[in-house]
Amino acid sequence: MVHPSLSKESQTFLENLRLYLFSSGKHEEEINEIVAELEDHLIEAEHAGTPIERIVGHSPKEYMESLSKEMNVDVWGWMKYGVMILIGAFCMNLIPDVLRGNLSYSLYYILSNISIMLLFLVATALCFRYLATHTVSTLKQVILLGTLSMIPLLLFVTVLFTDRLIESPVFVMNTFGTVIVGFIAALALILLSIWAKTPVVLIIVAFLTLPDYLLRFTQLANDTQLIVSSIVTFGGIALYLLFVNQSEKKKEKDA
Repeated sequence: MVHPSLSKESQTFLENLRLYLFSSGKHEEEINEIVAELEDHLIEAEHAGTPIERIVGHSPKEYMESLSKEMNVDVWGWMKYGVMILIGAFCMNLIPDVLRGNLSYSLYYILSNISIMLLFLVATALCFRYLATHTVSTLKQVILLGTLSMIPLLLFVTVLFTDRLIESPVFVMNTFGTVIVGFIAALALILLSIWAKTPVVLIIVAFLTLPDYLLRFTQLANDTQLIVSSIVTFGGIALYLLFVNQSEKKKEKDA
């Protein structure tokens, strides 16, 4: 948590620095040490009336980049996070299909979804790095995060439609297999939520399942239901993540 006695400018810089280094794949412990050390320097500098530019230079972006280059990338740590996120995303995609009793996936569909998830992780990291090095209004943040959410949405919809046209091996689960897979997916999500110490996973699951379930009671065509459900799902997730981000910043400001 950033020291409350620091100026707003210094607090914002430290928050952005932490976000930039984290999204660059650096070790969390090393990030905490560097931010804490720099925080002490900034506190001393402000007490002495020294402007922040004397510490970090006139370009915070260049300072972050130079600092990042001197640090090692936490490959195994990011692989761990990546695997956990992929497992969580895959399980969250399974839950709606389990509720529909429809576990039938082509190899093309499976590989395409994994590729989209990996692309989304990379795009999210780049997005966070951009937000950390640029002054962006709340409206622009909403547009940027909304666009970030729409990219996988469009790709997922594209895969759903092209899956009917591209021939590849199909894996089909019977009723017993569907129940087992659903149980394993639900258990994995619960454990992931406990590990992450946040309800975000369960809330995302709700966004993934409820729109689709409620739209079944409407008279909309199946394709229309799919598009509307996807927009509500990914749009809701983006707004929720923005709300969480703003709430965390407000907590740090009030602390």
